[in-house]
Amino acid sequence: DRRNAVEMNAVVEYLWSKSKPKELPAGRTGGNSAHGKELVESIGCFGCHAVGPIQEVATQSQIRRRHGYNLANQGSKVSLSWLYSWVKDPVKVWPDTKMPSLRLTDDEAADIAAYLSSMKNPEWEKKPLPELDSAALDVVTLEYLKVNSTDIEAREKLKAMDAQQKYLYAGERLISRYGCFGCHNIPGFERAQPI
Repeated sequence: DRRNAVEMNAVVEYLWSKSKPKELPAGRTGGNSAHGKELVESIGCFGCHAVGPIQEVATQSQIRRRHGYNLANQGSKVSLSWLYSWVKDPVKVWPDTKMPSLRLTDDEAADIAAYLSSMKNPEWEKKPLPELDSAALDVVTLEYLKVNSTDIEAREKLKAMDAQQKYLYAGERLISRYGCFGCHNIPGFERAQPI
């Protein structure tokens, strides 16, 4: 568990260090959640998305609902303002998205954002972040340093690194090892061959 926490944090640290904040206009608030639920259920969202567990029915394929991310618990994951911007104009948020423009009015986008934002997972929100173990970070970092160095050289390099440098180094190596760039656009891996 300690190693998993260190590896996850290292990947996140690397991704944050390479990310460029996107400036989006403030989203509308005050939407009608009940109307937003009606819209989600009627305008085609279920063509790609599910809300909660997907029920497998022999007479109906729901495989398409796995194309987009599951909409459950969005209120615990992203802000109301971000949700509004996303449903209003997904391409403005992410130019490479496959999410189509739903041609929503401002009020409709605010209603859908209010509905999605109302779906929270309080148990998940209460979970504390895992404790990070500096010894586990050293183990992970040293493993990757040894790939291109002798044991003595790797240990000397490790001593010269602060915690942030270790996280960034390990994060980059972990992304490479697990092949995250095969499905995700990650700065620094534009020319990497998928695993």
